[in-house]
Amino acid sequence: MVDVDGDDLDDRLVDQVGPGESDIRSIAERVDNIRLVKLPTPVLERIYEDIQRDLDKVVERAKTIEEELHAKLLDGDGSSLEEAHKEMAQCKREADEIEDYKNLIYDALQEAKLKKRMAEFLGSERRANLLEMIVLGLIIVVLGFMTWELFYLQGSEHADTRLNIFYLDAGCCVIFLTEFFLRYKFAEDRRWYVRNHWIDFVTSIPIPAVSELRYGRSVRLLRLIRALRVLRAFRIIFFFWRGMDHLSSVVNVKLMKKSMKGICVIMILGAVIIQLGEGENDASVGSFAESIWWSFTTVVTGG
Repeated sequence: MVDVDGDDLDDRLVDQVGPGESDIRSIAERVDNIRLVKLPTPVLERIYEDIQRDLDKVVERAKTIEEELHAKLLDGDGSSLEEAHKEMAQCKREADEIEDYKNLIYDALQEAKLKKRMAEFLGSERRANLLEMIVLGLIIVVLGFMTWELFYLQGSEHADTRLNIFYLDAGCCVIFLTEFFLRYKFAEDRRWYVRNHWIDFVTSIPIPAVSELRYGRSVRLLRLIRALRVLRAFRIIFFFWRGMDHLSSVVNVKLMKKSMKGICVIMILGAVIIQLGEGENDASVGSFAESIWWSFTTVVTGG
């Protein structure tokens, strides 16, 4: 970290202001380039403590509302009840927003500490970043082979190729599991790590190619959940997706994400059910890709 002025912030996060760089666009760009994931641990800790103080203030205000309401009710002032309900609802909304942001900061803080410990163990931050890139690259490669196997290697004549893909998958899973437990070892809050990275463990378990079983093709679909780990890797990169704050002022982003996850789960489950129930009897659903299409049209059109 480059910190000439001693403010615990990396001076490289903000470009040096020179001639012609004091206009509003340059300033806005420099501010936009500051990300939580780039902030040093001491700064994140101070932000976390400040958020906790804000949350404590909301709790104290809620206690005051409760005490005042109690006193007014004892005095026979029933009209204060509705006003207290409104004020308490406002406190709850503020507390929920602060709690969400607090969790966001805590995630960034734990990730920063974990990354620092991994860098110390591996010898440098560059090596830690290289390890992450290698794991991500292996995930993409294996995922590509899994997709190839699922859609193009269904016949018995491809049995040897499918077996080789499984060996490749199993070998990569050894690397994935090693990396998972290594990061688990250096995590400050291991419960947080398991809660936020459990999918890394689940998707690192190799599933054998069982095409000879009746439902072998459907079982192999489970191996494609490794795609979720790719999304998690990109989620770190886009931890504070630019413009999300503007979108959140128009729609409930949190609710939208939950809705999208629910739709995806329903589509996948529907495709599996269609494949198992009609795949052998209906030529229009002969492949899983076609089952996905029928599941999609059912969800979108309501049947």
